[in-house]
Amino acid sequence: TGRAKVVECTSQEEHGGGEDARVKVKFECCGLEAHVRPARLSPVRSLPNHRRCGLVTASTDAYRKLARSELTRQDFVLEIGSSLGLCTQTLAQHARWVIGVDNSKENVAKTQEEYPWLQFERLDPFLEPEKVLQLAQGYNVVFVDIGGNRELSAVVRLVQWVEEELDPRLIVVKSQAMHVTLTKDKHNAAQPWTDKTGRVCDSEKWWNGLQERVKRSWCCHPLKAPKRCTRTGNIICRYHNYTKEGCKKRSTCLYDHETCHICLQEGHVAMSCPTHLVAEK
Repeated sequence: TGRAKVVECTSQEEHGGGEDARVKVKFECCGLEAHVRPARLSPVRSLPNHRRCGLVTASTDAYRKLARSELTRQDFVLEIGSSLGLCTQTLAQHARWVIGVDNSKENVAKTQEEYPWLQFERLDPFLEPEKVLQLAQGYNVVFVDIGGNRELSAVVRLVQWVEEELDPRLIVVKSQAMHVTLTKDKHNAAQPWTDKTGRVCDSEKWWNGLQERVKRSWCCHPLKAPKRCTRTGNIICRYHNYTKEGCKKRSTCLYDHETCHICLQEGHVAMSCPTHLVAEK
């Protein structure tokens, strides 16, 4: 398996028709040619010269298929949520290098033992963003799977951070909640976001709207916002950032009250952040 170009579409009659039909392809990695069934071909949705492409899926099978179809040998990949390393191994077969990070001590120990030739690190991007950033500086592809059923707000905040800090050419996300916003979004029932091919018709409008909706939900209850740390590693107080009255613990609170939960700058809170203004509900 791997990236290939179709060089010849043979007729079904030449191969007996039906399931025996074949397409001639040429693999990019080795230059070899092969005749394969059309059902085994998947379109490549991202191109190396594109500034950024985002792909969202709800299933593990589709996620791993994208790990095979969307990479080149020039790609450096960060996988956030490497779990037991099955997808990491697939990524390593198609990219130049891959690092898998996971917040589970047990998972990282198992993957380091099972795949000693691959790199796995125990890190939490929500609590240790600077360490993750330092580890993957310059990486141009990010795969995100922090639990297919993970709460939408956590997934959105993580993808925001990936966009802002790593600026990769490709982000692939496995999230049931995010996929639903594209295919069965009750907030946009009159106009589906995706066409018949699965392409998002107005990706910027969808993404901006999704971010705003998530931020409004944080105002309803601060703990719906994911944990974030200052650039020095201190946890930011969400009550201070997302309630009008601020943190009731005030001086006795153990968390940071100086830093904005959204932009990580000092001097204001998330509810008045000038770069990501949160609409009040």
